[in-house]
Amino acid sequence: MRSLLLALSVVVIACTPPNTSVPTPTRPFPDAAVSPLPAACATALSPLGPITATLTLLPNEIGHQYVFGLDGSLLATAYGYPIGAFRHWWEVDANGERVREFDWPGLLSSVVQSPEGQWVVYDEIDAATGGRAAFVRDLSGGTRFLREDALGITGWPDPDHALFELRNAPGIIHRVDLRSLVDEIVFRPPPPPSPPAADERDWFELTSDARWAIFTRAHADGEPLRMDLFDVTRQTYVVASLPLRSWLAARGDLLMWFEGDELRAMHLCDRRSATLATIPGAGIQPPGLFRLTARSADARFLAFAFGNTDAERGPERAVIVDLQRGVYADIAQPWGYVSRLSPDGRYAVLSRAGFHATTNRLAHLAMP
Repeated sequence: MRSLLLALSVVVIACTPPNTSVPTPTRPFPDAAVSPLPAACATALSPLGPITATLTLLPNEIGHQYVFGLDGSLLATAYGYPIGAFRHWWEVDANGERVREFDWPGLLSSVVQSPEGQWVVYDEIDAATGGRAAFVRDLSGGTRFLREDALGITGWPDPDHALFELRNAPGIIHRVDLRSLVDEIVFRPPPPPSPPAADERDWFELTSDARWAIFTRAHADGEPLRMDLFDVTRQTYVVASLPLRSWLAARGDLLMWFEGDELRAMHLCDRRSATLATIPGAGIQPPGLFRLTARSADARFLAFAFGNTDAERGPERAVIVDLQRGVYADIAQPWGYVSRLSPDGRYAVLSRAGFHATTNRLAHLAMP
C-alpha cells in the first residue's frame, strides 16, 4: 500500500462520523466562575447569501472511508463493515468509475485526511517493532513515524498542525506540527464547575487555537444539561450564556446554533451573536427530522438535512453552507443527506441509512 501511496502521491482518507445532534432553540445556564469580558476581538459576522446549487449523482456505491486527491477528486475508498473490510480498497476516477482494487494488510484504523488534503494520518503495524504505531504521510511524498501509542485526531488548527488525544490519556490535547513533528500539550481538563450526578457525563471541546474550551454536561442519553465556557489562558470559567445543542466550528472560536428558522453564530471572545441565515422550515421540523449532517474540519462547510432518510429514500431537502464564500444552497430531494464534502467543495458524499451501516454515493457539487 505504501508503494501505491507513493505512486499516487495524493492519498488521504476521512471517515469521521457526522455530528447528528438536533439543532434546537437556546436555553442558557449560568456559569460557575467569573472572567472579565474582553473587548471586541473578532471579525464581524455577516449574513449568508442564497445561491442555486446542483448535486449530480455519479455511478456506483462508495465505501465508508474516502480518499480525496489534492485536485479534489475521489481517489480511493473502502467499506467499514463487516470487520476487516476497511483494509480492502478500490480506486475511483473523477467520473465515479472503479479503476482497480488493492489491499492494505497492515492497516489498523481508519485513515484521516487533513482538511486541505495534504496529510494522511493512520495506525499501522510498525515493521520495526511489530506493534501498533501512528504514521503521518505528506501527500507530496514521504511517510514518517509519528509515535507508538495510538492517537485520535480532535482537530486541525491550520493546514500543517493537528490536535491529538492519546487514547491512554483521555482529555489531554496535544498539538503536533506535522512537518517538524514537534509535540506540545495545549490543554488539560480542569475540574468541572460542579460534580456530576450518577447518570450524567461531562466532556470538553477545545477551539482550534486552544484559547477556549466548551464544557458540556449531558444525561446518559446525550440530552445536554448545560454548556460552560472555559478560558484556557486564564484557567477559569467565564460568565456567559451559551445555547444548548450548539456546535463549535472546527477552526477559530465560532459557536453556531439554531433559534427557530435562524442559523445563529457568535465568537467566543466577545459573545456577540448574529443571524447568518434564515432556513425556512427548520424551526417547525419534528425532533430528529432536521439535523446537522456534516461539518468540514476547516470550518468552511456545513450541511443539514430535512426529513427521514432510509435505505429507499433520501431526505426532503439538503442545505449546504459555505462559510468561506458566505453563501448557502437549499437542494430539494437529493439522493441522500450530505455526509462529507471534498476539500475543494467540488464533490459531496451522499448517504442513506442502512441496517448495519450507511449506503454512500458520490456526487458532483456545483455551487456557482
